[in-house]
Amino acid sequence: MENVAATEEAPDLRFERIMEYLQGSLHKQDALQANLSAANADLIMIGYRLARAIEAAMATGPASLEAYEDLMPAISNLLRIHKQVDRFSSLDNRLAAARAAVKAQAAAVIAQSEDLKI
Repeated sequence: MENVAATEEAPDLRFERIMEYLQGSLHKQDALQANLSAANADLIMIGYRLARAIEAAMATGPASLEAYEDLMPAISNLLRIHKQVDRFSSLDNRLAAARAAVKAQAAAVIAQSEDLKI
C-alpha cells in the first residue's frame, strides 16, 4: 500500500517540478534563453502528459505484444519529444556557457584597463 501512495504522489511532484522549471525559465534575464527554456518546459509538460496517457493505456489493457503495437506511435512521439527536450537543453547550456565566457572576457578587459590607469 505504501508503494501505491508513493507512486500516486510522484506525478504531482513531477508536475510541480516542471512548473518550477517554467517559472525559473521566465525569470532569466536573457530573452532568448528565457523563451528557449519556456519552450522546453512546454515540451516537457507535453511529454509528461503523453507518458501518463501511455502508462494509463498500458495499465488498463492486456499485456500482449498486440496491445503494445497500438501504443507504438504514441511511444515514438514521446521519444521524439524527449530528443527535442535534450536538444533544447543542450542549446540552453551552450548559450549560458557562451554568455559566461563573454562576461569573463569583459571582466578581464575591464580589469586590465584599470591596471593600465595606475
